[in-house]
Amino acid sequence: MLNVAVLTVHSCPLATLGEQDAGGMNVYVLALARSIIGSDLSIDIYTRDHESCTQKITRINESLRIIHLRAGQPDLDKYELLSALPNFIENLVSFAADESKIYDVIHSHYWLSGFVGNHLKRIWQVPHITSFHTLAEVKQRFMSGTIESADRASIEASIISLADGVVAFTTHEKEALVNYYGATSEQVFVIPCGVDLELFKPSEQFEARSQLDFDARPIILFVGRIEPLKGVDLLCKSVAMLKDVDSPRLIVVGGESERTEMERLDDLVQELNLNSNIEFVGPVDHSELPLYYNAADVVAIPSYYESFGLVAVEALACGTPVIASRVGGLSDIVQSDEVGYLVSCRRPESFAERLEIVVGNKYLRDSFKDAARASVMHLGWGKVASEIGALYSSFTKRP
Repeated sequence: MLNVAVLTVHSCPLATLGEQDAGGMNVYVLALARSIIGSDLSIDIYTRDHESCTQKITRINESLRIIHLRAGQPDLDKYELLSALPNFIENLVSFAADESKIYDVIHSHYWLSGFVGNHLKRIWQVPHITSFHTLAEVKQRFMSGTIESADRASIEASIISLADGVVAFTTHEKEALVNYYGATSEQVFVIPCGVDLELFKPSEQFEARSQLDFDARPIILFVGRIEPLKGVDLLCKSVAMLKDVDSPRLIVVGGESERTEMERLDDLVQELNLNSNIEFVGPVDHSELPLYYNAADVVAIPSYYESFGLVAVEALACGTPVIASRVGGLSDIVQSDEVGYLVSCRRPESFAERLEIVVGNKYLRDSFKDAARASVMHLGWGKVASEIGALYSSFTKRP
């Protein structure tokens, strides 16, 4: 039996998608764990105690648990969490000792967890594999003015220097790890995120709209956290520029990471006179997202950067065309001119032009729909879990 300690300190995998700090990483961690466990592998996912947590240990099944441990005050902001990590490490080591639990591999997610993973590697003398999901150096290069912890980039570099392996989701991320952080090519393993192809699949648009009480107007869909990096403001401006689309409707699914960003968007909607065109739905359960994808005519992803782009994969799996920024992992996922468009210039005019082409041309939209699902069939969780499982095993067999 291979025992794996998975670390996702700052964000609970059980949190509602779109809430603060709850996004694609949460989906990835839990879906991967569900897919990879079996008769020869068990996983404990460690995360911090938080305000909405009702029990310390949540057992998903016989081989998978989610364990909440104290890391400072439960309402501590992510940017204040670094100082509380020694407390988390102490509690985790104590918990494992009390259960006489011996782990064979550590897999950390995000830099805060990587910090913990490095310490546990030293204490337990076991391999540490890390996944960053986002990188400070990359975010700052793609979006000037990004606010990050002053220590983040240097800690990321330290994590990489000590980690046994780093999982990158795309070749773009591997290049960034090598070029910006000094990772070795042999140290980085490119294994993409996965998608639940049984959950995310095409269904009748009319039926999806009926269930969501949406009318027949053209629907442009955004899914993600409300934060500057996601570019929702650019999308609002693009919708305001649409001339040849009759009464377009922008549906925004996701909660705010920063209240000030939501307030800024509310002001922008008023300024653009788009009150009747834009609806902020808020966070929805992950299982409900297929309804929104299938109800939409197109999914727009105007991000400054995406290390992978899970929303694009989910949308395409549902057969919905995608218009996205040509950045990061999106460049690998969205086959431009076949399932949608990649936009190189992040200007409202550029997105508006592509939105008008797709929304206004049913023949083209249907062509994109026909090709969309096939383009991501290789990203089913079974294949991804098999590759990660093989990686875990390979490190336990090394001298």
